[in-house]
Amino acid sequence: KIRSKSVSVLIHNSEHHQNIKSCTVSVYFQNIIDLPGDDFKPIPGSQFVVSRTANKDNTSHYQLNGRKVPFKEIAILLRDSGIDLDHNRFLILQGEVEQIALMKPKAQTEHDEGMLEFLEDIVGTSQYKQPIDELGIKVEELNECRGEKLNRVKVVEKEKNELEGAKKEAEEYLAMKKDIALKQYRLYELYKFECVEFESRAKEKRDEVQLKVNEVKDMAKESQEEINLKTKQQKKLSKLYEQHSEKRDKAKSILTSCEQRDVRVRQEIKNAKAQYKKITKNLEKEIEKMKEFETAPERCTKEIEEFKQKMKILEKRKIEAEDKLSEVMASLKEDTQELQDEKEVLENKLVGLSQNVNQTRSKLDVSVAELELYRDKCTAGERQLKDAKEQHKTTKDSTTKKQRDWQSK
Repeated sequence: KIRSKSVSVLIHNSEHHQNIKSCTVSVYFQNIIDLPGDDFKPIPGSQFVVSRTANKDNTSHYQLNGRKVPFKEIAILLRDSGIDLDHNRFLILQGEVEQIALMKPKAQTEHDEGMLEFLEDIVGTSQYKQPIDELGIKVEELNECRGEKLNRVKVVEKEKNELEGAKKEAEEYLAMKKDIALKQYRLYELYKFECVEFESRAKEKRDEVQLKVNEVKDMAKESQEEINLKTKQQKKLSKLYEQHSEKRDKAKSILTSCEQRDVRVRQEIKNAKAQYKKITKNLEKEIEKMKEFETAPERCTKEIEEFKQKMKILEKRKIEAEDKLSEVMASLKEDTQELQDEKEVLENKLVGLSQNVNQTRSKLDVSVAELELYRDKCTAGERQLKDAKEQHKTTKDSTTKKQRDWQSK
């Protein structure tokens, strides 16, 4: 800062030095380390030079270490080095000594400047003036608030002293309530302990019942598997029995037809035998008559001859009848032989089928008996399972009832 209005007046002008176009002022700076006493130690590499050159045309420029730079960069460097450019009262300029000596101790108005303000500006405490004034106002407000609060505290303290008796009664009441709550808590803990023991016993009993139920279920499952197996076997046997029954019915129908044919053949044989007996009887009669004729030689020859003729005729008829009877018997034997053989084969098959049917029927009866036995076991298992479920339900209801009684208490 310079007192003249133009920088060109700073250029030297004398008889021996005329027409000088510029002048330069350089200030050398270096950081140091203070040592005891007046000694110091320069810091290497911290030295820099700030120069200002004034021209004859009233212009000027700044240089940093011989390099032309704007003032803004110079200001930043000086502030970083700890030089205060805003409060520069540490420099007393020429012409200010008399002005300082004539200053009043303290400014009379807000816009005046006294020695106190001047010293505060030098020290740098003027920046705290406005915050101090604001804090003073706030302190006054807080003092007023403190007085108000203090009065309220006194009133409250008076009311507190008046309520001291009620406080003691309330404390006694709370102590009694606390004692009651503690005893109720102990009683609830006792109930809880008993319920936990009862619950543990009930769980053990439930586990035992569940184990038995599982065993019964396993037995029922095994029985059901065996029943299914026996049912399958029964179905197979029933199917086999139906097949054998069909074969038996067919054989029975064949046997019935064979028996009918046998009856017809037997009737024909019977008729042939009856006819043979009749012829034989007639032949015997004729023989007897012939004997009578032979024993009667006194009869006439004519009759004898006639009887001989008749006898020849009868003998011829007898031979024919015997031949015819032999032919009939042979034909009947040939006709019935095939039926007899078929009858024997069918009777043998019928015997085998009857045996198979009897065996199948006996197996079916055994399977039915085993099925009934397994059904009885399954029914007993279901009954045990039902009893176990009822016992479990009873135990659960009893536990629930006790829990409700404990909660109601």
